[in-house]
Amino acid sequence: MQKNRVEDQPAFILHSHPFRETSLLLEVFSRNHGRLAMVARGARRPRSVLRGVLMNFQPLRLSWFGKGEVRTLHAAEWQGGQPQLQGTALLCGFYLNELLLNLTARDDPHESLFDYYQYTLQRLAHESDHAGTLRNFEKHLLQELGYALLLDQEAGGGRPVEPDGRYRYVIERGVLRDGPDAPEGVALAGKTLYVVQNRDNKVAVFELSRDLTNATFLRALTDPGNLDVPTTIDRFGGRLYVVNARFGTTTPADQARVRTLLGDRIRDGWMQLPTVVLKGVPS
Repeated sequence: MQKNRVEDQPAFILHSHPFRETSLLLEVFSRNHGRLAMVARGARRPRSVLRGVLMNFQPLRLSWFGKGEVRTLHAAEWQGGQPQLQGTALLCGFYLNELLLNLTARDDPHESLFDYYQYTLQRLAHESDHAGTLRNFEKHLLQELGYALLLDQEAGGGRPVEPDGRYRYVIERGVLRDGPDAPEGVALAGKTLYVVQNRDNKVAVFELSRDLTNATFLRALTDPGNLDVPTTIDRFGGRLYVVNARFGTTTPADQARVRTLLGDRIRDGWMQLPTVVLKGVPS
């Protein structure tokens, strides 16, 4: 029996490209051995048993041998059950693969991440909310790599987040208690999270889970007549106040004069930009 041989491992092909005349060089994501590089010798020959099996986004059982940086593929078996990704879902699948290729280390197993990757492929194939599916995968990936968002403690002092408290999430720092001097960021009121989506001219509303580690999308607040590239958000008197940038209304020629146009609005270091009030939104 050959040394350093691994049999029948669940795996996915993340990337492949031609190697020499008849072979393929593969980047593989396996459940129990992590990300691996391996060569599939003769896989490009017309009568190769591997031809048509080594496909992206399809569950496989792989066997290989070797102990160097690049292993040698011995056998591959297609497991089925995963529909082919098409259109936008296919592009999203390639994005997932790029994340794994660039953010995971070789020979570092992530069984939970492997299972979630397989689950995410199923969601991409059957559901239309591709953006939400990708955000969930990104969050799970960050958790696996040790960079999960800390939402149950205040930044700095480490005090627990109070369920009925008002907080603001700042990307560079974390959760901060809301107040008149709080820096700009995502608005958090108890377990309700308000996220400004400036490109879409929306404010997304999420409900955080009991342990503050997951969020459920509730609704999107829009005001087509007033929202124009919103940049930040605050609450006062039971209303949400959204500040517009209005950069989306300028032409390329106007953008060259932005500094001049805005010069009269700058007072003591503050730029006074138009404000939109979204009425009837609970704070």
